[in-house]
Amino acid sequence: MFEKQPNEVPFSGLKKTGKKGKYFEIKSVETDPGFVVKEAKTKWGLFETAGVHPLNDIDRAKADLDIMKEDFGEFIPGTSLVVGKNEKGEKTFYAVQEKIEGQALDKVGNNEEVRQQLESFFDKVREAFKKHLFYYKNSRQPQSIFPDMKGWNFIFGTNPKRGETKSRLYFIDTYPVEGADFNDDFINRYIPTIVKPTFPSEYWPVIDDFRMKLAEEIKQHIKAHSDEIPRVN
Repeated sequence: MFEKQPNEVPFSGLKKTGKKGKYFEIKSVETDPGFVVKEAKTKWGLFETAGVHPLNDIDRAKADLDIMKEDFGEFIPGTSLVVGKNEKGEKTFYAVQEKIEGQALDKVGNNEEVRQQLESFFDKVREAFKKHLFYYKNSRQPQSIFPDMKGWNFIFGTNPKRGETKSRLYFIDTYPVEGADFNDDFINRYIPTIVKPTFPSEYWPVIDDFRMKLAEEIKQHIKAHSDEIPRVN
């Protein structure tokens, strides 16, 4: 699929797209446009605020990808990790992802299929949040993990690599997996003021319904199974 280069950049024909995230630079592949390559950044920019998650951490990236595939597999495009060196000769890794041809949610409009598939995705978020609950040391509030569930991380489209002709919802961000205490701040601030505004207003009722269900379901689960939730030191 890709050719190993003498300078250890693992792909030939990589082109900059001008798109950069907090942790990766997005590149296209001349030799195979059916893939997107995300090159892990090796350092924070001069005027950039450092993120809370590590840069260029292949072990953490693999662990997060495994979680995303296990808990959200049907929504995740085929993704693999490759270790190599960038054009500067710095050791880094690349997330190679099957490219989804489609539209971001703000371009889709009010679409019933998108609504139903978003509901299914957030059902999985609730299940994953419950599944990964843990207490850190002597904390009275449990913590858990969840994907970076902001609206711009979804695409409604097809995967040409899989021969798809009917559009469906994909989630394209596999790193980092986020984490938070389960408390009123997470339920009443983070979800409604950080997550919800990143979605078109047509889908705000989906986010509101998810928030209410998550709050009630996790509270009941903690009440019934607190002694079974693991503690991590």
